[in-house]
Amino acid sequence: MLLGIDVGGTFTDAVLVEKGKVISQAKRPTTHENIMDGLLAALDAVLPAIADRPLLKRVALSTTLITNAVTAGRLPEVFLGVMPGPGANCEKSFPVSPHVVAGYIDHQGKIAAPPDINSLPDVTGYDAVAISGKFSVRNGANEQALAQAIGKGHIVLGQDMSGELGFIRRTNSAYYTAATGRLLDVFSSAVREALEKRDINAPLYILKANGATMPLAWAKKHAVEAFFTGPAASALGIQALSPPKKRAISLDIGGTTTDIAFWDEGMPLTGRRGAAIGGYPTAVRALHLQSVAIGGDSVVKRECGRFTVGPQRLGPAMALGGGHPTLTDAFLTAGNASFGDLARAEYAMGQLAENGESAKDVAEKVMQTAIGKLSAVIENMLEEWALQPVYRVGDIVMGSEFKPELIIGVGGAAAGMTLPLGEFLGLPVTIPKGAFVANAVGAAVSPPGLVANLRANTALGQLHMPQAGVLKKIDKYFGMDEAKEELTCWLQEQARRQGIDFTGAQIVWQEQFPVVRGAYRSGVIIDLCMQLAAGVLTAVEGGGDQW
Repeated sequence: MLLGIDVGGTFTDAVLVEKGKVISQAKRPTTHENIMDGLLAALDAVLPAIADRPLLKRVALSTTLITNAVTAGRLPEVFLGVMPGPGANCEKSFPVSPHVVAGYIDHQGKIAAPPDINSLPDVTGYDAVAISGKFSVRNGANEQALAQAIGKGHIVLGQDMSGELGFIRRTNSAYYTAATGRLLDVFSSAVREALEKRDINAPLYILKANGATMPLAWAKKHAVEAFFTGPAASALGIQALSPPKKRAISLDIGGTTTDIAFWDEGMPLTGRRGAAIGGYPTAVRALHLQSVAIGGDSVVKRECGRFTVGPQRLGPAMALGGGHPTLTDAFLTAGNASFGDLARAEYAMGQLAENGESAKDVAEKVMQTAIGKLSAVIENMLEEWALQPVYRVGDIVMGSEFKPELIIGVGGAAAGMTLPLGEFLGLPVTIPKGAFVANAVGAAVSPPGLVANLRANTALGQLHMPQAGVLKKIDKYFGMDEAKEELTCWLQEQARRQGIDFTGAQIVWQEQFPVVRGAYRSGVIIDLCMQLAAGVLTAVEGGGDQW
């Protein structure tokens, strides 16, 4: 039995999945002042479905905590020390001004110059520390030396963020992980305490941006991976509930935001490069998606005759007891949804009426405003997809055109928004059974996500596996087959340690090219990235949707 929990900006959802069926589900208000209260309310609504807590195989979470903290600018002060090497100017590449330290690793992984430890300032006044050096994925010695010199505190290294080249992306990932690690600690503590209060001792995981999970115990060290968990959870929920057989666009419409993703061959498409956070590129592998600040609770205003929808959220819809007109009030007044107090919804729209407009006239105009904003975002995403190379399952799409044939709606406000949007775009719409709590379903069935990189240079006789902390000698006969065996064995051992069923490893990407010195081939360089087999743990038959 699987328990999935999604802590969103508006609601906390929980589902129990057993043998491919949702046997219990709940949606309760998120209590931002005390996360545990909302968690307990959701748990108490679903747990009566099971009497024996040990039947729970695992608990998996998704949350917008990190996203909200970053977008609201509520981040602690982080010391960022970088070693970019000679001639590099990266002052404006990071969210904060870095302290540049002399010393660098060359492109082959040799220590060209050790770090200047004496140049480090006093960092005791900072909440956390991030250290990153160019080519550290080929030799992490300089980063480790700086961390050892600093000693105490929450220290994050760039080499732990990714096994791929990309100094700027790794550095930004290290910064955001350092900045959000303690926030995730607070969330983790609240979750653990809530589960302990309900006698739940199952292994605990949190969703990553790429749709896989990591143990919650690892989350502080990789907090940046939790930035896009909400959108990833909704995509996995769709994949488990009703994977589209056509090219599709999915919209997860919650109370605060709408998350948009693209689908092909029944799978969500994944960005080829790391996602951007706050406009800064990171090494976080994420789905090709975008979040828009429009949701059911988005405040509706009228200024100079023009309507605005969001980005503010000032509580629930007036139809549900709130004090401000919202998009949900427009849905209800227009007849696109049927819950809450219709009279209050009509009163909300009536407050915005001018020149004899009816409440329904206002509701239609509000919905058209929201639809216009969403369709513009979709159009921009389609253009980006056509222009940029992106990675998807089994394929690298180089400037290919994506022509959607279907819209999928999930989330609490799915019916109210996706049906008129589909009509506007001329596309059919489907809302799968279980859409109401799709994020929690996605969290429940999210697969374990271990990734490992390897770089071997037989000319130097050296092999480096960053995630494993391995740097060792190899002979000149080492080849791609041996590299795959090394990574597969490491992934299998890590899966065993975490209690994960090992169903095989798959190649994310691989490269091999010769090293030529003079006129002769002196060896080969092998770059390989592998991960545990992807996909949801089980298909799911959704439960009934209800308020």
